[in-house]
Amino acid sequence: MFTDVHEIRNGLYVLLVYALLLDKKTESYTNFMAMLIDIYPLSPKTTVVDFESAIYLVLLTQWPNIEHFIFDNPGTAKYSV
Repeated sequence: MFTDVHEIRNGLYVLLVYALLLDKKTESYTNFMAMLIDIYPLSPKTTVVDFESAIYLVLLTQWPNIEHFIFDNPGTAKYSV
């Protein structure tokens, strides 16, 4: 399983990291985000994720007071806080 993290910097969509994970469990995403934040402190204003509920829950826990968008079907987005 893989995951990647991007940011918008100077108007460009930039890949920060591409990671291979053992699975798509919440614990794996939690560990991944902890390691990433240790290396590259993040302070996002918004997150956008696909339909993976595990990563969504990790982001919601890590940054509860920012905008979160989840794409649960191709072409649709739901706003959630």
